[in-house]
Amino acid sequence: MKAAIYVRYSSENQRPQSIKDHISTYQKLALSQGFSIDKNHVYSDEAKSGVNKDRHDLHSLIEGA
Repeated sequence: MKAAIYVRYSSENQRPQSIKDHISTYQKLALSQGFSIDKNHVYSDEAKSGVNKDRHDLHSLIEGA
């Protein structure tokens, strides 16, 4: 089965590295459950609030689905 990953961070207390950390964690989880992740289906929005619906990669994920 195939899966996609979407991650984001929004606050000044988080750092861009947290995006890479989250992606790595979710890739390991997906693989352990028998999913494959195509690198073209890893989406991330940096410094974007979850309240804000104007998130480029969120829209890309939805379009890709």
